[in-house]
Amino acid sequence: MTRARLLVVCVVVVVAGCGGLAGSDGADGNTVNPALEGTPTATPTPTASPVPTPTVSPTPTETPTLPEALPPALGPETVDAGRLAASHARSLASQSRTVVRTITVRSTDGELLGRSRVVLRDDGDPRGGRLAVVQTVSGPRPGAVDLGERNVSYWGNDSLTVSRTESADGNVTYGFDRTPFPPIARSDTTGQAAVAFAFRAANVTRVSRVGTTDPVFLVEGSAAVDSAYEAYDVRLTATVEPSGVVRSFEVTYTRDRGGQLRRVTRRFRVTNRDATTVSRPSWYRQAVAAGTDGETATPRTRVGPRPCAGVA
Repeated sequence: MTRARLLVVCVVVVVAGCGGLAGSDGADGNTVNPALEGTPTATPTPTASPVPTPTVSPTPTETPTLPEALPPALGPETVDAGRLAASHARSLASQSRTVVRTITVRSTDGELLGRSRVVLRDDGDPRGGRLAVVQTVSGPRPGAVDLGERNVSYWGNDSLTVSRTESADGNVTYGFDRTPFPPIARSDTTGQAAVAFAFRAANVTRVSRVGTTDPVFLVEGSAAVDSAYEAYDVRLTATVEPSGVVRSFEVTYTRDRGGQLRRVTRRFRVTNRDATTVSRPSWYRQAVAAGTDGETATPRTRVGPRPCAGVA
């Protein structure tokens, strides 16, 4: 009897609990706490809408642009060496100028064998003005690498030419010639041959503009082998003006001379344009006196340094 009564009580509790969770069968179906009757119901807070994140477009990569007019004979990756050299010479012909050419020869392990430095100063007078050439050599064996062994200076105008030669042992001789500076000496005071050599030895690989107020073009080039000059591992960097004037260049290469490899560096630059003066050298009177006495004469066909294309 006691067990049956307990079972009935459990059933009533479970049924009542289910009815409390599901709601009653009354008219409104809600049970209101009398103590909360009349209290306003809080309005639910609206859910904020997500703010879209703006998409940032990638910054376009700037492509280097070249000006409309490249120097004559020069393209983005090409060059006509002969035309560029001729344009260079033509642009400089009527300007006074100083041209500096240096050739350095080393062994493959870096030992200096010889160096030649030529400085040409021209007053720019097309009728045959004053011209001065100074060639100096240095290093332990400059003669062995075809750079010569004498320091030679020349000065001339439209009526005479004088020279000063200093040998390796310090002996000095002077020369005098009552003729204008020979054409062979005037033929390359702009460095035309040197420019042609440099740009023929290497293949241009890149041309880029540098600067805004005074823009120039940086030219880079290379060549594994240049059979014309028997050169290997050629590297070129040059600075060229829009007019075609080559302000400077450096070209390096390796040559095999008699089974010995040599690393050659040629540097070139043009300075003091329209600001170069060519005054008489300090040894002018000694040269005139030596020539008057018949001591020494300057051969007309060999005045001035040799063309640089075959050196080293």
